[in-house]
Amino acid sequence: MGGSCCTTCRPRVCSGWAGVHDTGYLAGVRLAFSNRDMTADTLRAILTYTSPVPLFESGKAAFEHGIRDIDNPSPAAKDAIGKIEKVRDDLNYLDGPKPAMTNSELDLE
Repeated sequence: MGGSCCTTCRPRVCSGWAGVHDTGYLAGVRLAFSNRDMTADTLRAILTYTSPVPLFESGKAAFEHGIRDIDNPSPAAKDAIGKIEKVRDDLNYLDGPKPAMTNSELDLE
């Protein structure tokens, strides 16, 4: 699929990406549609999308915010990551596969 995939790792366009950018000018959207990797309904939804919540002023600002604490996540971020890892088996890690969790990490003890 053209465009920016959602962080949920689902085959859909990220709503934040669609809301921040002028999607009519993005090559990924235009190529996906012209290559028939995207339906007319999906294209229309992307081009007319308006976010129900405030977004960053640009993709660059969102990216910089997203990586700001990547090397030193807060306790709240670590907790959120742990919750996601417990319910998702399709996550990809930049440094390779995540090792199997221990019983204590799974709250089995």
